[in-house]
Amino acid sequence: MIFENQAFAWFFFDGSFPLFRQLATKLSTMDTSDISELMLEAEFLWQEINVGDRIQIEQTLSELGIELLTPGREYMVLVKQKSDTGLQSFITESNVDGQLATIYPFNVCHYVNDGQYIIS
Repeated sequence: MIFENQAFAWFFFDGSFPLFRQLATKLSTMDTSDISELMLEAEFLWQEINVGDRIQIEQTLSELGIELLTPGREYMVLVKQKSDTGLQSFITESNVDGQLATIYPFNVCHYVNDGQYIIS
């Protein structure tokens, strides 16, 4: 089980946050071994990707109808962060000048580390 408090988990993953909609769908149809694997993959990616590396995402990321990130395009990681609860994310540049985007490890499909193209 990811969260001890189920009510919190479903509030967090109920689709209120667009970035978590896909994850919520995956979590609702997976058994616990699949969830554990997803968590390990996310942890691995977060450890491997460094500030300055470039990442690509699987799906378009939009906010208020404005496309912030586009699949197939590389975005530089500016900040890595991990919350007190363990939620990991990357802050990246975006398609919009002066606006940053938050990417979670499960959104990353490829990354470039030290000039080497790596498929995740």
